[in-house]
Amino acid sequence: MRGYRAYLVTGIVLLVIYLVAQYNKPVATNWTQTFSSKDKIPFGTLVLAERLTDVVPGSRVTESAQPVYNTLNSRRFRKTAYLIVAGSVELGKEDLSRLQQFAASGNSVFIATYNFGKTFSQAFGISQSFAFTAAAAKKGPAINFTNPALRRNAGFRFDKQIGRTYFRKLDSTRATVLGTDENNRANFLRYKIRKGFIYLLADPALLSNYQLLNADGADYAARSLSYLAGSHNVLLDTYYSIGIRHSSDTLRVFFSHEPLRYAYYLTISGLLLFVLFEVKRRQRIIPVADPLENSSVAFTKVVSSVYFHEGNHLDIAQKRLTALKEFLRARFFIDAKTLNAETLEHKTGARPATARLLFQRMQAVEQATTLTEGELLSFNEIIEQFYKQTRTTEWSRTNFNREQTWISWAMPLTGSGNPFRR
Repeated sequence: MRGYRAYLVTGIVLLVIYLVAQYNKPVATNWTQTFSSKDKIPFGTLVLAERLTDVVPGSRVTESAQPVYNTLNSRRFRKTAYLIVAGSVELGKEDLSRLQQFAASGNSVFIATYNFGKTFSQAFGISQSFAFTAAAAKKGPAINFTNPALRRNAGFRFDKQIGRTYFRKLDSTRATVLGTDENNRANFLRYKIRKGFIYLLADPALLSNYQLLNADGADYAARSLSYLAGSHNVLLDTYYSIGIRHSSDTLRVFFSHEPLRYAYYLTISGLLLFVLFEVKRRQRIIPVADPLENSSVAFTKVVSSVYFHEGNHLDIAQKRLTALKEFLRARFFIDAKTLNAETLEHKTGARPATARLLFQRMQAVEQATTLTEGELLSFNEIIEQFYKQTRTTEWSRTNFNREQTWISWAMPLTGSGNPFRR
């Protein structure tokens, strides 16, 4: 009993030390792009939500966590601006129709996102791309406004790869270009819808906390949102960012609250101590046999290390691209010559946003003459994300086929022809 008590005291002391260390540990910066109006992290939009009345004087800001159709169908609006800032905005046909009716009544719609979704993109004739440059880790290409009243002589340059997304395709007969980068590629558009307007900004990070807390970023945001001046009301849509923030997963709920997190750790530690103290049987120590070294893996690691330290990032990216194309050909029978974002999405089962971004990065690598380490890592990250999503899709299909096979085998046993059925 005395031995158990010593172990218990030691365990409690170690647990207390751990909890104190965790409590005093500096919190790492969270660079997740939630674009949530409740988040104070760099790529949240709390500052935007709090300062909207400064940009649109005399307006009343109201947040909406409902779909576009539900929000706009509740009542009639006059001199109102509808603002959406999110990583991806997938509008249904009903949402898009209601949004256009809202704008046609003399209101304004402002959407800032990396992905406008298939329905919206087809309706407005747009597609987006990401600009790779030789200075990915530093500030990107200068962006500016076309309106002389808003244009700044030196333009705007931002780091963290902000301002690099642009519209690769647009309908010049309907769209008015309000902003471009230094290569004259449009990143800010306006569409006239009868009495109102729809504004499209290709990069939502331009309105994030990180941008609004520095002088140049705040200046750019104020100038771009100045097109909403005169609106009496501003509807700030949080529906497309709230899904990133909220989750019904039990452990996520526990870990999002510090007291619950410590209680969870304490419970797990107590259970482990209970198991250790209550185990009566002593197990014979089995010597650990070192596994044989895989010479192929070791050779691969050496070769990859040589490539990496040579610093030829473009060569590595091209080899990764070749391997990816071979994977698509062998696994999904996709010919590289006819490859496009829609084919990737439909044949592989990857998420639409992932498929489009991967296709954009593949095109950028094929056309690039140089590549930085940051761009290589970014390209590798989207490839790994794509592999993970295709593996998940294949697992689901395999299990579905197994379940269908079992059902087809079991059905005769439940019918009238079963001799064992009474």
